[in-house]
Amino acid sequence: MRCPGCGREIDRKWTYCPYCGFRVKKDFFTSIFERVFQRFNREFREIEKLMERDFEALDISQYFRPKHTRGFSIKIVSQTGKPPKITVRSWGIPKQRLEQAVKQELKQKLPVVETTEEPKAEIRRTDSKVLVDLELPGVKSEKDISVQELSQSVEVRALAGKKAYFKIITKPPQFRLVKKSFSDGKLHLEFA
Repeated sequence: MRCPGCGREIDRKWTYCPYCGFRVKKDFFTSIFERVFQRFNREFREIEKLMERDFEALDISQYFRPKHTRGFSIKIVSQTGKPPKITVRSWGIPKQRLEQAVKQELKQKLPVVETTEEPKAEIRRTDSKVLVDLELPGVKSEKDISVQELSQSVEVRALAGKKAYFKIITKPPQFRLVKKSFSDGKLHLEFA
């Protein structure tokens, strides 16, 4: 009998080739292990293919921007009873000068809020509209209310002295805020 690994003549009773170490005979356990490891190899190849698909997305948009861009971003975090924490990031503008100017401006305009509450909401639906009424007791005028519409939600912020109101209203993307009004401590929002 010839060894399938090196081609030399070997005895049939040998399990391994004495010249190259190739396994000539396969016993019951060896065949089970080979099948298990073949299955592992197939599974790992499938996992590798899935991982390659997951990591294919590569954002190269930053390489298309002009090199000398200028800009800044401002992040304001407000906690109950504490002054707002302001973080300023800038690129192309001296950071210290911008940060000082922004912090001075914002400190003058942002009041310290002692409590933040979620206003009570009443929702009604008509044929083609959804009406939302938010109770904002203590809010004096519409100037104290900020309504920001996003693609799938509307954020409502309101100030009433040292109290703030905050509410996120989720909505389907096809609905838009078409009307808003404030009277008698209630904010009326109409979506269509």
